[in-house]
Amino acid sequence: MNILERIKNNSTLYDILKIINSNKFFYILFFIYFLAITLDGSTYSTDYALTAKISRLLKNFARMFLALRIICIFLLQYKNFSITKFKSLDLFRKIIICVLAILFISTAINFLVTRSKSLIDILLILISASTISFDDMCDITCYYQLIMMIFITFSCSFGIISNFVNVREDGFVRNSLGYGYPTNFSTYLLGFTMLYLYKKKLSVRFFELFITQLLYILSYFLTDSRTQLMIGEFVILLCVFNKLNILSRLKKYIIKIEKVGIALFPLFPVGSFLLAWIYQLGGRFIWDLNTILSNRMAQTCRAILDHGLPLFGKNIIFIGHGAQDVSKFGKVKSNYVDNSYMKMIFNHGLIVLICFIILIFICLVYLYTKHKYMQISLCFIYLIFALINPVLLAFRACPLIFIIFPTIIDILKDKSLQLEHIYRR
Repeated sequence: MNILERIKNNSTLYDILKIINSNKFFYILFFIYFLAITLDGSTYSTDYALTAKISRLLKNFARMFLALRIICIFLLQYKNFSITKFKSLDLFRKIIICVLAILFISTAINFLVTRSKSLIDILLILISASTISFDDMCDITCYYQLIMMIFITFSCSFGIISNFVNVREDGFVRNSLGYGYPTNFSTYLLGFTMLYLYKKKLSVRFFELFITQLLYILSYFLTDSRTQLMIGEFVILLCVFNKLNILSRLKKYIIKIEKVGIALFPLFPVGSFLLAWIYQLGGRFIWDLNTILSNRMAQTCRAILDHGLPLFGKNIIFIGHGAQDVSKFGKVKSNYVDNSYMKMIFNHGLIVLICFIILIFICLVYLYTKHKYMQISLCFIYLIFALINPVLLAFRACPLIFIIFPTIIDILKDKSLQLEHIYRR
C-alpha cells in the first residue's frame, strides 16, 4: 500500500490535505504574504518598529503552509512524479525538467551564498500556485493590488503613516503616498489597471478609460513617474483602438509582431548588459542617453564593474532614494539597479536568470502555438517594462511569472506537442 492509499484510508487526514490543496487556501496564504511585503514596502516599516516583527511573522506563517501545500500537491498527484515517467519523456520535455532542477539547485546555492530567502519565497509561491491558471492569478493579484493601494493611501491620507517626499535635483517634489518610494504607487496603479483591462479583454466603457486616464495623470503629477505614465497611455490607446475595431483589422500584423518579439526576447538580458557596458565608452550621445534613462546606464555599469556577473548572486546592498534607505543610510548616492534582468543576476545569479529566461521563452512559444495572443501581449508589456524597472520577480506588481508553472505543466501533459512543432508557424 503506497502513501497516497494510506492517506485516503484516513478520511480526516485526506480531507485536511484536500483543504490545503484547494485554491481558496492558497489565496489566503497569498494574501498573507502579499500583506507582509506590502507593509515592508510602505512607510509603515519606517514609522512603526513593530511592523518588521509583524511582517516577519506573517511571512514565516505563509512559508510554512506554502511548503505544506506543495507537499500536499505532491501527495495528491503522486503518480505524476516518477523516474519511470521521466525516462519515457522526449528530449524537449527532459530539457524543461532539467532546467527546473537547475533552477531549484541554484536557488538553494543562492540562499547559502546570500542568506536571502526572497528567491525561496518566490519559488514556494510559484509552485504552490502551479495548480491555478495564469488568468486566475491575474484576477486575484488585481484584487489584492486594489485592496493594498486603498489600504496604504488611506493610511497615508489619514496621517497613520507618513508621506515620504523625495525632492529631485530640478526641485520637483515626488510624493510616495504612503509607499517607501515615489514610483511604487504608480507602478501598482499601472499593474492594477492593466490586469483589469486584460480581464475585460480591453472591452471597457469610455467612462472607465476616462477614470483610468485621470488616475494616471494624477499619479504622474504626484509621483513624477514618467515610464508608468507612458505605458499606461499605450494601454489606454490599445483599448481605444479595440473599441474602434482597429485592433481586429490589425490582428494579423500584431500576431507577426508577437512572433518576432518572442524570437528576440532572449536578447533582452543581453541587450541590458551591453547597454550598461557601453557606458564606459563615454561620448555625448551615451551621456545624453544615460540622462534620459535617469542614470540607469551608469549605475548598472558601476555594479557590473564592482561585482561582475555572479553565477549564484551576491549579498549586495543596493541603496536607492526610498524611505527605508534614507532612514537607514541617510541621503547617500544611489547605486540601485533598475533593470530587472541585471538586478536578477546581482541578487540571484546568472544561472537563475538564464533558467527564468528559458522557461518564459518556452511558455511564450507554447502560448503562441495555442493562439493565446492576449496573454502574450500582456506578458510583453511587463517584459519591456522590466528593462527599466525591477518588476520581473515582483509578483505584487507584475504577475508575469505565474505563467511559468501552469504552462509548463500543460506542455508536459500535451502529448501532441513535439520539439519540431513548437515554433513552426
